Amino acid sequence: MNDHSSELNRPPLGFIVEGQGEYNCYPSLVFRILQSHGFRLPIVNAGGCGNVVRNLPSQLRSLVLAFHPREVIVTVDLRDVLKQRLFRDCAELTTALAEEASTWLDSALTDPRLQPLPARIAVVIQIQEFESWFIADCSALRRSGFLRADPPDFSNVDNEIEDPVSWLREFLTPTFDVKNPMHARSLVSALNPSSIRALSPSFDKFAREVTSSYRNWLDASGLMQP
Repeated sequence: MNDHSSELNRPPLGFIVEGQGEYNCYPSLVFRILQSHGFRLPIVNAGGCGNVVRNLPSQLRSLVLAFHPREVIVTVDLRDVLKQRLFRDCAELTTALAEEASTWLDSALTDPRLQPLPARIAVVIQIQEFESWFIADCSALRRSGFLRADPPDFSNVDNEIEDPVSWLREFLTPTFDVKNPMHARSLVSALNPSSIRALSPSFDKFAREVTSSYRNWLDASGLMQP
């Protein structure tokens, strides 16, 4: 098997996430960002921000042992971490997770069961929460009938909405609960990633990391167009 074939058989990227919302919604969101589908997208649900922060090495090991994704993206809600006083701010959290991932990669080099290792592990902090990204395209939610009132104008939802879940529960139609996984997937289906990127810097970083990982996989697999 040549190098290109070996890379082609690996998932382009995998995720470690903190909750069921991301676990259910990321496939649709990622495929919409890339305008591509049909490849495996392994996701490990850590079951809370504390498990991401405290047990990242074990989460990485589980993901890599099972799927060997070419790259990994770790996401966690900033609001949850700050509420639990696990870190003081976004920069401290990002640095700690990136250092933990780098240390794990170095230690995993000697374990043949983990080969091939990810070429890269990226960290994306969801500000304030994953649900903030829904609000960044609330105009689409309104057009699709998910919101019961016209939304206000935003310039940066990451900074302007401190409690996105409470905001959505106030504005969503009564039949929808953003914490219901099936409802959340329906909301995601209405969103336009380009619109979210314009109003959420944290989602813009997420989209850039997803796109970069996918392009790196295409290039390594010999599928990138010249």
